[in-house]
Amino acid sequence: MLLEKRAERAYKKLEAMGAPVCHLGEGYGGNALFAISAEYNEDEIWADYYIGCDGGMPGWDCGINPKIEKVLKKYGLYAEWYNPGVLDVSEA
Repeated sequence: MLLEKRAERAYKKLEAMGAPVCHLGEGYGGNALFAISAEYNEDEIWADYYIGCDGGMPGWDCGINPKIEKVLKKYGLYAEWYNPGVLDVSEA
């Protein structure tokens, strides 16, 4: 499957789950396919830079909700911190 299709499907799946996904034209991210905001955690915490990699949330990897990582892995993508408020999503 083409990278663009995988990214589009992952974006739509995360959006349907309620994750705060953002198109890069909205001022987020660097050299990524799309971004996930860590600033909108009202109903559920999706990403929190300050949890970090110290085990602040069991099952989380470096402050990223495992639900996000599961979806991205399915589509051959991954997330990394662009800055404390934004995750960039790129090809694995």
